[in-house]
Order: sequence, then structure tokens, then C-alpha cells
Amino acid sequence: MEKTILEERKKTIYQFICDEFYVPMKAKEMAVVLSVPKSQRSELQEVLDALVMDGRIEVTSKGKYIKSEGKYLIGTFTAHARGFGFVSIEGEEEDIFIPESQVHGAFHMDTVQVAVTSENSGKRREGTITKIISRGTTRIVCTYEKSKTFGFAVPDNPKFGSDIFIPQERSKGAVSGHKVVVEITDYGKEGRKPEGKVVEIIGHINDPGTDIMSIVKAYDLPVEFSEKIMHQVENVSNEVSTADMAGRMDFRDWQTVTIDGEDAKDLDDAITLTKEGDNYKLGVHIADVSKLCAGAQRTG
Repeated sequence: MEKTILEERKKTIYQFICDEFYVPMKAKEMAVVLSVPKSQRSELQEVLDALVMDGRIEVTSKGKYIKSEGKYLIGTFTAHARGFGFVSIEGEEEDIFIPESQVHGAFHMDTVQVAVTSENSGKRREGTITKIISRGTTRIVCTYEKSKTFGFAVPDNPKFGSDIFIPQERSKGAVSGHKVVVEITDYGKEGRKPEGKVVEIIGHINDPGTDIMSIVKAYDLPVEFSEKIMHQVENVSNEVSTADMAGRMDFRDWQTVTIDGEDAKDLDDAITLTKEGDNYKLGVHIADVSKLCAGAQRTG
């Protein structure tokens, strides 16, 4: 429907609903009262949906349309991989369920305005997102899939429920299987996918370390230690002193085997196997990291 026609029809329907003699009714009932042909009832529904999106009308628990009472709330949208989601309101324990049909283009962690459409005692509130106030995701880690003239980025986070279209000239040379950081340039709309550009190629999914760096980028974790920590590391002696040996047994001559994988970065435990008479003794040796960390507390 053209924008000018939609706006004219929205004005007409809104005036109808605001009339003092108006009785709350469903879309089908309204179509009968207004003599809307069956072939145009989908257009009436489009107008009603637009008015709900604007926050000018509301839908009761019985599916009837009424003038909005201005009951809007601001919260954070948490998406589900299956399309629906929930809006959490600061200071309120219970969130608001948002059916897939009422998400209206919101993505995971967006700040949104929501209108409560159903508020029955004993049941979770339901609502519709009427406005996206701010986007919560601007960059996202994806797996790149290359086509002949364009590409798609599949988000690692399943809550971001849409592939992202990447124009070839904005792919940064990525190939299929690359883990990439994508900056979203257009959040799309109904019938059109979001669009973005590759801003960083982390590595291929089969390359060692790519999985770890993907997590680091996804959660914006620091990749460098502070100057204070680096200074502390420099002061750690490579030799075991007599003071370090206090209260400990020296097993350095024993043959130990770590129980970590080949690509492990933190070799902090190992095992030994010794024979004492007819019995075998299994030793489990765990690094005392707290001994080397100033201010750390030993937990075991």
C-alpha cells in the first residue's frame, strides 16, 4: 500500500475508533460495519497493524481494537532463535512476551518501546513492539558464505535470527568458511534481510585459534593484559626457591602426562602413575596458580 494512501486510511480508521459511539470490535467485525469487501480486508488489517505500531490503538485480550490508553513501556528485547522474544523492563520482575508477529523488526538486545496487549491475571503479559529506540547490536561475529556476486554472513549467535547480506565490494576478500566481524549497515525490513560489511577477518573455521578469537570478538573481551599485570609477570622467578618449597613435596623428577588436548593453551594439570608393590597409584597434580598471583585467594 502506498504511504499516502496508508496515512489517509489510518486517519479514517483512527477517527472511527475514537468516535464516542464506537464499540470495541475485532477486525472482521469492523470490516462488516465499514462495508469493506473481503478482497480488501487484508488492507484493513494492514492499517490496523500500522496504528498499533504507532501506539495509537491497542488490541484487547479478546482481539478487539480500542483507542490506546498510552500504556507504553521501555525495555530491552531478548530474542529467541524461533522468532519470538521477551522485553525486560528495568525494575520489574516479570518480562513481556512478544509473539513473532509482533516483533516488528527488533533484534536481540535492542531497546524498544512496547505496548501491552494482553494482561490476564496469572498469565505472562503479552505485547507488541511499537518502536525501536536504539539498536543493541551493531557488530556481530559470523561465518561467511560466498556466492558469485555477493555473500551472506551467518551470525554465530542464534538469537540474531537472520543472515546478513554482504555486497561483494564490502566483503574484504572473505571466502566461505571465514569467521568474520560484520558491521550492520542496514537492519532491513519485512521481506528484506539486514545488510552489512566485513570489518575484520578472524580466520578460517578450520584454523587453530579461530574458535577462541571468535568468542573473544563476540563478547568484546580484552586481548591484552594491563601494564600492572605485565609488570607482575616480569617479576615472577623462573627458578623455584627454598621458600617456594616450604610445605611441598618435590615431584619434578617424576614423569607426568598432561590431560589437555594438543591445542590447549593452559596446561594446568597432569597425572602420574606409580607402582607400589602389587598396586598402582594414580597421582593428580594441579597447578597452584594463586601462588604466582598477588592478592589471589587459594580455594583448595
